[in-house]
Amino acid sequence: EIEGAVEPDAFPPCIAHAIALLQAGANLPHSARFAATSFLLNIGMDVDGIIHIFGGSPDFDETRTRYQVEHISGSEYTAPGCDTMKTYGNCAGADELCSRIKHPLNYYRIRKNSYIAKQGVVSKA
Repeated sequence: EIEGAVEPDAFPPCIAHAIALLQAGANLPHSARFAATSFLLNIGMDVDGIIHIFGGSPDFDETRTRYQVEHISGSEYTAPGCDTMKTYGNCAGADELCSRIKHPLNYYRIRKNSYIAKQGVVSKA
């Protein structure tokens, strides 16, 4: 698990895209739902926060969603790597950083550390 507050601006394009689709009312395939859920759990988002994100899905069922998210949480799954994301068609909007990493969690760590460093510089000025 990645320490500290969840920083949505550091999400990799694949996860940001999946969340945007959910918020727009789209149904995600199971593989994308699992990827988003496991990623969000891996970066420290709580179960209720994840359930809230899935609330925009047209087939949203809070009981079923809570069960699935809690199951993934209790099983300590790691989010799928980039190769798996590509295999299932869940790689969306790859950018320059994507070409240098092999896992969405690595993308997030790099972007979050960069964001924190920039925030530190801003707050010291």
